Amino acid sequence: MRSTPHTYLLYLLLISLGVACTPPETVSWTPYDEAEELAANAENPSRRLRYKLLQSKVMDKNKLLEDISGQLGRFDEEDYLELLPRVLDQDIATLQQLVAAGELTYEQLTKWYLYRIRKYESDRATYLNAVISINPDAVARARALDKSQSSENHPLYGMPVLLKDNVNFAGMPTTAGAEVFANNMTEDAFITRQIKAKGGIILGKTN
Repeated sequence: MRSTPHTYLLYLLLISLGVACTPPETVSWTPYDEAEELAANAENPSRRLRYKLLQSKVMDKNKLLEDISGQLGRFDEEDYLELLPRVLDQDIATLQQLVAAGELTYEQLTKWYLYRIRKYESDRATYLNAVISINPDAVARARALDKSQSSENHPLYGMPVLLKDNVNFAGMPTTAGAEVFANNMTEDAFITRQIKAKGGIILGKTN
C-alpha cells in the first residue's frame, strides 16, 4: 500500500496526540534510616553541622513534590539545563530584561524554580528541607502575568517569591514550622498583599 500525503498527516497527528497525552513526570520521596548520617556528623567541627534531625517528621514531602509535578507539565531536565545559564544567580533586573527581549517567560521562570526545588529536595544527597510547601497555583498565575506584560509594571512583576512560613498567605497554612499550626489558615499578611499587588508570584513557603 502506497503512502499518501493524507497518510503522513495521519501519522503526524497520532504522534502529536501521543506526545500531548504523555503524563507529567512524577517524583516521590521514600523516608530512610538516617542513623548512620547522624552518627557521622556527631563530631563535626562545626556545631551547626551536628545534625539532630535530617528528615522532617512533620512535613509531607510527597505532597510538596506532587504540588510541583502537577504544575510542570512537560518541563524536564533538558528545559532546566537550557535555562540554567540565563536564570541561575541572575538578579531581578537581568531576568526582566530577558523577558522583555522574548528570551524568557514568567511561566518558564516559575517552572524552572519549581523544577530545581524538586530536583534537590527529592535527592537524599542534596535535600535541605528548606522549602516546606508549594503554592499549587504558581504556574497558573505566571501564565496569566505573561499575558499582561508592560514597561510600566513593577520590577517585582512576574518574579517568583518564597515566603518564610510565619508570613500569612491565604490558601496555605502559616505554621512557623510547628506541627501545632499545621492547619492554621489565615488571610494575606500586609507584605503578601503588597507582593501580589505588584505582580509577584508566591512560589511557596520556607522553614
